[in-house]
Amino acid sequence: MPGASLELDAQGQLLCPKCGASTVDVAGIDQVSGMPWVNHVLVCSKCGVTSRLALVGAFGRTVLRWLDD
Repeated sequence: MPGASLELDAQGQLLCPKCGASTVDVAGIDQVSGMPWVNHVLVCSKCGVTSRLALVGAFGRTVLRWLDD
């Protein structure tokens, strides 16, 4: 869900941006050599939505962001 805020449960587990379930699994990773980001393909086993999440480290900051699908 592009633009959706990341939500974590009390144990720090990432919640599905669509249904809020903690049943989100990494289905794939895409990293370009030399670039400061790693894109993750996440699938919710409860509602079936597939989302892409970027982990970006640049300029001394680390950011997690939902990407446009």
